[in-house]
Parts: sequence; structure tokens; C-alpha cells
Amino acid sequence: MSQCLKQVLTQHALNAIIACGGGAVETPEVRAMLREHTHPSGSSAPGHVICVTRAIEDVEQTLDADASRPVAGLAGPRELYATRAPLYSQVATREFVIRRGDTDLPRLSVEFARFCASCLGLRSILTRVSSASAAAIAATATVPTAAVNPSALQMYSTGGAYKRPLGENTFFLSLTFPDLRDAAAVLTASSPAGEHVLAGVDAVELRVDLLNDTSISSVQDQLALLRQYTALPVIFTVRTRSQGGKFPDEPIEAMFDLLKLGVRCGCELIDVEFSPPELESIDPQSFLKAARLRNALLADIKRFPACPEIIGSCHLPQSNGRSPDDLISVFDRCHRGGLVSS
Repeated sequence: MSQCLKQVLTQHALNAIIACGGGAVETPEVRAMLREHTHPSGSSAPGHVICVTRAIEDVEQTLDADASRPVAGLAGPRELYATRAPLYSQVATREFVIRRGDTDLPRLSVEFARFCASCLGLRSILTRVSSASAAAIAATATVPTAAVNPSALQMYSTGGAYKRPLGENTFFLSLTFPDLRDAAAVLTASSPAGEHVLAGVDAVELRVDLLNDTSISSVQDQLALLRQYTALPVIFTVRTRSQGGKFPDEPIEAMFDLLKLGVRCGCELIDVEFSPPELESIDPQSFLKAARLRNALLADIKRFPACPEIIGSCHLPQSNGRSPDDLISVFDRCHRGGLVSS
């Protein structure tokens, strides 16, 4: 296996997706090659290793229906997954999650192609969606994929109707639902004039801090559900209580773990909070810890030339009395944060 992978990586170093079997990570030499691919020792640009994750219940159902699969008769799927899951985490830079029970392979194929395009920088981050493409997105959430107009499906799967430079005004729709299963009616609705709710929207924001369940597996499921509703870029936001959100300020590592999850799951824009200037004098230890974690996150993101983009943010609920120079300093801190390297 390792020799085969080495040969394929050499022959198809660019413009290729190489599919490995799920058991490939059990070979130490293969893991070493995958790590070298994501962390090259020379001047080569790093590549991605994408882990495609299905619910173990769906995997068991597939295997039960096909006794010819190699895993049949060996260790059970749950035991194998328990063994391999830490190895997947070691080598994968991105993770494409399929919701439990989702068997719409035509739609999933479009989503995966779009996911890969975003990871590789082949898809514009900010894209204006026309009414026609928004309607096509809504249709995929409510009817079988085969019923969707192929030309409309192609329109939204390649990024929407037209692209705009970052310098112009952009608009995003913030989703503040505690569970995105409650958002279906909103995201698939049209106005009385027949215009889809996402028409004219450049991105959708997932407010992770407002979700009922912010565990890793639940947030992954919510993101996969959101991808079913829309092809728009996703802004991944975890707003802390001190900056007007609901996520606990401590331990701060929990917030950064979720931001890493947003990166890993291919979100196109990551909202990264920056500490207010006064925290440096009030609590220098917390200020420095947040800066260290933030710089580590940004440095890892910047290793790859493509997605995600960074939104540097600093929300000041008690901003009365701040001077213009103080506010400019905060803005500059957020702006420079998106360009940080270490």
C-alpha cells in the first residue's frame, strides 16, 4: 500500500484527488507520507488530506448489505472505527461530514466537489446568489435531486450567478437558531414577490455560541445540515459572553477548539475574536494566552494559500466614552490579525 501511494503521489502531485481506503491509516508508512503531504519538509506547498466521515450506523447498514466488503468477517465496524479515528485525526487537515441517514449521493457529490473546490481555492469566497440559483438551492432541500433543473444545479454548484470584489458592500444572513433543523422553513422560503430569502446574500453566518449543543459532533452535524440548505460560503462564529455572545469566556481553549473545527470542516470564513485593548493591563495573563492561541490558529490557517478567510472582530458592549483613536486602534488590531504570521 505504501509503495503504491508513493507512486501515485509522485505521478499525480497536482490536480488530482487520490482516494485511499479507510484502512490505509493503519500503515505507519502511509501516515508518514500523508503527514509529509500536509507538512512538506521542502519548499513545496502543503496539500490537504480530507477525511470523509459517515455515521457508524450507516456504515454498518452498508456493510450488512454487501458481504463482499473486506471488513466483513473481521472486527466489527465500531471496533475498527474506534481504532482508526485517532489516526484519521492525526493526518487529516479537513473533514467532510455526512449526516446520519443522508443517502442522496447525487447531492452529496455536488457538495463534496464544492467542498474540495473551496479547500483548494478554486471557488470565490464572496459570491452573489441570484434568485434562480437560490431557488435551486431551496429545491435540493425539499425535493429529490433528480427533480432539480440541471442548469440551475450547475449554476449554484459552481459558485452562483456572478462574483464581486471584496471592496464592494457585502451582505450576510446570520442564523441564530438553537438548532438548524428549525431553520428549514426560513432558508427555503420566498418573499410575497417570489424572491428567495437568500437572494442578494453573500454568505450565511452560523452562530455556534447560540446552538443548544456545542459539542464537536453536534456542531459537525449542524454544519452538514446547513450545507444541505445552501451553497453559500459559511461564516463560522463563536461569540463569547464578554463580547455580546453566549459562549463562556473560560476556558478560552474551548472557543479555539471550536474555531479549529470550523476550519477543519471547510467553513469559508472564520470569525476570530480579538481581545479589547484594556484586557492587556487588566489581566495580562489572559490577554497573552488568548494571543498565543489566536496566533497559533491563524498561523495554521495561513499555511494553506486557500480558504478560509479571516474576519477579525472585537465587540465592545461597553464602548461609550471610547475615543476615535481608541476605536481606530481596535480596528487596526483586528485588521492586522488576519494577516498574522509566526
